[in-house]
Amino acid sequence: MLLFLAATTVFAQEHLEFKSLGFAMDAPKGWFKSQDSEVIKNIDNDKFSKDQMEAFLKSLNGASKFVGFYKYDPQVVQGFSPTINVALRPTKVKSFDDFKFYILHSSEKIKEVMKTYTATEPEIMNVDNTKVWVLTATYDIDLNEKEHIKMHNKIVYIYRGEYYISLFFVEQVNKEDNSVLFNEVIKSIKLTAVPLRE
Repeated sequence: MLLFLAATTVFAQEHLEFKSLGFAMDAPKGWFKSQDSEVIKNIDNDKFSKDQMEAFLKSLNGASKFVGFYKYDPQVVQGFSPTINVALRPTKVKSFDDFKFYILHSSEKIKEVMKTYTATEPEIMNVDNTKVWVLTATYDIDLNEKEHIKMHNKIVYIYRGEYYISLFFVEQVNKEDNSVLFNEVIKSIKLTAVPLRE
């Protein structure tokens, strides 16, 4: 049985920072956190050379995330919990404009597979003088042949040259509304220059 709790609008937070990526954000306090310790260890390895960092980025699984936050304990609550996933991906594109094209192309590919996938017009935000690409979408997940639920997600894409960081905000439509909290997390994002590697 899925537990239902009212959405919290008070933004108490846990600070998350990765200096090697020039990235920081505040996550909701009290949410359940999971992380890939091996990926985080490599991200924070300031002894990595540029070549070693490149090799590490290439090794990342396309479906992996390195930090996830869940509103409810996934070991206790069945069903879909409002979620914030932070992921790191390598990219070969050379500019922000090329990156926008890459994201839009990926979105079109998703539509081919998920017929109910509908995305709004993407927007560009400016975070610490860095352009950030934001995409909002809804889609259905089939529970069985007759039942489905509608999901809503907002994805924040942060282009950083040879890689990008993405934040996925996901929740079930008409179950509860965490949009205020999600927007507060987005507003908390801080971006600094990425340290140079030899």
